[in-house]
Amino acid sequence: MKVFPVGTKVFLRDDIPATIKSILIKSEDCVGYECSWFNGRERKLEWFSDYEFSCDNINKSIIGFKKT
Repeated sequence: MKVFPVGTKVFLRDDIPATIKSILIKSEDCVGYECSWFNGRERKLEWFSDYEFSCDNINKSIIGFKKT
């Protein structure tokens, strides 16, 4: 499985710059990304799917788990 690494800079809707803070793997084909951004002085934190943001760095990290 490939995911965007924590710390990746992304752009949310309306070109809002944000940073991936954590990753949630729900299933083999469903990954959530918790993103952080500032709205004025207020820091926002919300979950997004990878199709809800854009990223200049398209390099994803490979992660995997051994099946037993």
